[in-house]
Amino acid sequence: MGVLSRAREASGPPEAAPRPCEPWHAGARGRRAAAGPPKPRASCVHFAALIAGALGSAACSDWRTDSTHSTETTESTKRIELPPTTDPAVLAGAVRNAAAGGCGDLAATLAALGARATEGRPRLRSRELRGLVDDALDAASGACRGNAARATLASARGPAVALARSEVSGADQAAALASLERAHDDVAAIRFRRAELHERAGRTDEAARELRRGLELEDDPDARAALARLEVVRGRPEAALRLLAAAQGSGHEAIAEARTAALAAAGRDADVVLEVSRAPIDLRPELARAAARAAAAPDRLAQAGRGSSEILRALADRARGEGGPAASARLLAGAAALEPRDAALAQTLAQDLAAAGDLDGAIDAWDRAAALAPAAERPCLEPIALLVGAGRSSDARARSEALARAARSGGDADALARASAGAAAAGDRALALALAREAQGARPSDGRLASILADRLEEAGKHSEALEALVRLFVCGAHGRPWHRHDLARRLAALARSSGQADALEARLRAAPSESRCTPTRPDELAQMAGAIVASLRPPK
Repeated sequence: MGVLSRAREASGPPEAAPRPCEPWHAGARGRRAAAGPPKPRASCVHFAALIAGALGSAACSDWRTDSTHSTETTESTKRIELPPTTDPAVLAGAVRNAAAGGCGDLAATLAALGARATEGRPRLRSRELRGLVDDALDAASGACRGNAARATLASARGPAVALARSEVSGADQAAALASLERAHDDVAAIRFRRAELHERAGRTDEAARELRRGLELEDDPDARAALARLEVVRGRPEAALRLLAAAQGSGHEAIAEARTAALAAAGRDADVVLEVSRAPIDLRPELARAAARAAAAPDRLAQAGRGSSEILRALADRARGEGGPAASARLLAGAAALEPRDAALAQTLAQDLAAAGDLDGAIDAWDRAAALAPAAERPCLEPIALLVGAGRSSDARARSEALARAARSGGDADALARASAGAAAAGDRALALALAREAQGARPSDGRLASILADRLEEAGKHSEALEALVRLFVCGAHGRPWHRHDLARRLAALARSSGQADALEARLRAAPSESRCTPTRPDELAQMAGAIVASLRPPK
């Protein structure tokens, strides 16, 4: 995929702090609506192998590290005319068409992109150039083959070529930087790419220097936000706020996140709360997470933000890693009081309370989640599992019986299946089997319920009935269609071996093909798979 559409592939889980220079590593968002479906990203090994053909693996190294090209275009480079626009959605199609023509067209396309970024008005902005370079590499990855590929690509010049060389270097940061060392210091995209590479290597001073020089060339909001985040990392939140002042109120998400983080790092907790509360609803969680990660005094921010569920939830994520589940549960309890109708929040609180050893509190939270999401299975089953784990088997059975009564009163097949799972968790196999039979009887065409019944039969030690139930599913499914037949084949073989019913299963399967009424199935398919199961039951000779 091109930079203009890639997800934040290098970022950690939602609670992990993003790298300050991530906009250039992961790409700007939402800029390729008309660019067509994404294609697989070309790694150095994959891409260079394609472009080098019979030249061997050495071509990858030479393509990555050769940084001797001048800024001029040689006579051997073809010329390609791009549409007279800087709209990346329009250029993306032209880039794909040109680059698909082969390595010569790739070289010419990169040269044309470089010219569009440095000549005339208006110019391509940094993020647009980076995204289109990626598009060119993706489009050409299947077309660049043969012995002439290396020489053809070597003839290309310009900032887009330098960016391409750094992109195909993969994880080799030294090679990526080397490809940019002598190339186009007056192009902001080159500066921003260097900043990204320096920051990845932990060289924050060098990264900040490149960002500042790039911003002198082009006032890019992502670059400004990245530099502000670097200032926060370096312990200079007030400098970050001064840097962001010119872009305040721009509506740019990266600017808003960086400003919120800087306010939190500076201890301006009331301003953080105001910033989060004024943001659009869908942006508030991101701002809250940025503030929580950067907060100089999380407890003080929690006090200031006690009326903001977004801030409390974000601080809970941080507290879980630093102080354990009890610390996060305290914050989530405050958030749950503000959002009593949020089932997902109640579940997260229940998990933290259980991990902290507060059994009764966890069960109460799970009960609230079950009331808010009655069709969800986990809130019904987790309290039973917790009680069993705590040695309170009688309480677990009482819960499972109450769940069964409620399910039977409604007669809903899914509720009966949930109650069956609850009884199984409580160790009441007879009740679990009875409920599974009722669920399957309420909706006999549901293969999932038939599979659950087979599970309960096996758990109850009724191996012959379980085997027959699985064979019926295997032959034609509960609804006249094959139902997860490969999985069923494995289950059948395992059950037959463990229960000593290999001969019975073999006899049953030999008769199975004649019983099939599954019209979507080829006549020989069932016989072939049945034969494979039978063969697997026999020890190797």
